[in-house]
Amino acid sequence: MKSAANVKYAVVTPPAAIVDAAAFTTAAIDTLGYEHLTILAIFGAIDIAPASASIRMSDASNMGSPTTIATGGTDFALATAADSDNDIHAFEVDLIGRQRYIDFEITGGDGSSGTYLTVIAILSRPAESPNSAADRGVEVYANV
Repeated sequence: MKSAANVKYAVVTPPAAIVDAAAFTTAAIDTLGYEHLTILAIFGAIDIAPASASIRMSDASNMGSPTTIATGGTDFALATAADSDNDIHAFEVDLIGRQRYIDFEITGGDGSSGTYLTVIAILSRPAESPNSAADRGVEVYANV
């Protein structure tokens, strides 16, 4: 199998209405069976930098008692209003030794209109290769 096809995808923050001065809705990523995670934060129009962001882990799917493993501003750069419209920010996470569930928590800054954001997770280096669209976390999978 092609190594690029040996991944699983998950939507962390689906496309939604613009957010201003509030937390984005996010979903925990179940990393069971994978050794690496790439988180892609895809910004649309943004008029102010996010107020905060962090990557957290937990043993609970509801992210109970999470531990922060990276915090915006010190461990990775956050988007800025000046240069992030329609850009992708990638965050790589080595999953070895981490708890099972990972979440990308982000709060929009207080601007005049706010921020559009979609967050996608790509799990790679699986213990077992995914064999179907469902195993890859997608509705449709085509290998052309």
